[in-house]
Amino acid sequence: MFKKNIPTFRQKHLPSTYGFLDEAGIFSDNNDELIAKRFSDKVFLKEVNKMANEALFKYQYCDINEEHNPGLNITLGGSLDILHPSMSCSNPPCRRKLAMNIARTAGLFANKIFVADHLSAYLANMDLKDPHCIDNIRMIVTSIKVFAPFINERIIKFRTPLNYCCANCNATIETEINNYLELNIDLDADMSINILEKSQKFKMISVDNYDLMSSYDMSLLFLQIPKREQSCLAKLSVGDKVTIKVKDNSYILEQIKNLLKNYLENVLLSTFSANRTSSLFISKSTMDTLFLSSIDKNKPQQSEIEVWEAMRSINLPWVGELDISQILTLRHQASASLESLRENLSLALMQGGEKKATEVVSEITSKVTELKQEIMANDIVKRSSKRYSAAFGSLAITLVVYGLASNVPVAAIGSVAALLATLSHMRTTEKEQEEKHAKIVTSPAYALLKAQDLLSCRE
Repeated sequence: MFKKNIPTFRQKHLPSTYGFLDEAGIFSDNNDELIAKRFSDKVFLKEVNKMANEALFKYQYCDINEEHNPGLNITLGGSLDILHPSMSCSNPPCRRKLAMNIARTAGLFANKIFVADHLSAYLANMDLKDPHCIDNIRMIVTSIKVFAPFINERIIKFRTPLNYCCANCNATIETEINNYLELNIDLDADMSINILEKSQKFKMISVDNYDLMSSYDMSLLFLQIPKREQSCLAKLSVGDKVTIKVKDNSYILEQIKNLLKNYLENVLLSTFSANRTSSLFISKSTMDTLFLSSIDKNKPQQSEIEVWEAMRSINLPWVGELDISQILTLRHQASASLESLRENLSLALMQGGEKKATEVVSEITSKVTELKQEIMANDIVKRSSKRYSAAFGSLAITLVVYGLASNVPVAAIGSVAALLATLSHMRTTEKEQEEKHAKIVTSPAYALLKAQDLLSCRE
């Protein structure tokens, strides 16, 4: 059907969507025009939709399979849900930069990384009438191309992008989210409104400078406001700017709430996925971890957040400016020290016990020095550091331990473990039900990942 292309992926272990798109040349270099051309072909669209739906319901995703791997494994979700169209900046260069920083952090220190297959989900439900459809596909493909060597090496594995929860479980999730937003949306906060476009039926606006949106890792929100919902914006013209309170326009407030509900639902479902694979859920947004901490009744005060995080921070060597092939080489050449660190992190964070987060941090930190010395002495790092000296030395990745596995009964009121336990009935047999319950007797571990440039991506 397609002109022969050099394949990007070794396809046998991947969802069928990837093999089909690879054969079509979608993952090849300079593919912007090709994507637009392919997705204007009705025959291609029908076939890709078929392949995407087949992948969603037949592929053995790692969390559906409850796959378990030794060492420290990481689930990317929330602000690090790299393939999701709207979980972070949608600009392809920003996504490419975020993908590279994930590779230089989680890609080095984790044994496996679990990423939601939002490409298949998007292609199974895409709406070509959406003016952003092709741009979203390009953005997802951009991230996948960065990760291709990790995917081929099976360092990155795909988890399901679907919500398999029943109506009762989804109602429980919605209640938790609504309670959090009720307490955390400041109705008196200022937001800056810019009028971008105007017609007889609607105004297109941008919403800027809203603190909660900033913690969500998105500083700008674009909305289409119907004429009947414009209220205090009705008399404004294109180019006008105005500052209003969040409570001044109920429609904008509802849109922000819906955006954040979808976002926090992603965080909870990602945590559920991490629990199924016994992996560490990590985020780069403080809001993700504060949301989970609030469920665990362990939310620090804003005035104390820096001190609170500092006491729970593990500093790991930063290896900025290395490309994907160099990171893979470093994984192999520093394998002994990396495997030792992964094992220690896994034992401390994922396998329960009575230790406090601060004790775990102290224990792991004492083991990092040897690893840092080995990494910094590696020939690849030494050669790269001569050109990029600012990216080495004292700089570090910071892993802030928020949630921590512990022998707390699932009956503990208001804990993430208790919430996940309510979702455990998604099993198909009584035996599986018992195994699932046994795995949820500890609170899941989750952490905030901070690294050079990791938080700097903004639209």
